[in-house]
Amino acid sequence: MVFGNGIYHEESSICVAAQFEGLLTTKEFGVNVVTGQDSYTADTKNGVTSNKAYKSELAFKFDMAIVKPVKEFFKGESVEIIDGPTCYKRVE
Repeated sequence: MVFGNGIYHEESSICVAAQFEGLLTTKEFGVNVVTGQDSYTADTKNGVTSNKAYKSELAFKFDMAIVKPVKEFFKGESVEIIDGPTCYKRVE
């Protein structure tokens, strides 16, 4: 699931958010971890519908100026590759 539009709730799937933004055809893209927002709006883009959500401590957004493997943003956490080499999810 994905929550938000442009800036995404920390519980959003990076891969689904990338599809929402039309980035899955991009070889690599950057992710910035940012301060969370009080609320997140819903929208539909690229065949994906995002959901609204409320306050989160952290959030993320995509940044094409940063080309860094997503795995580096989860240092110290277990991750596994899903949907290609640039999409990862947390393993709990």
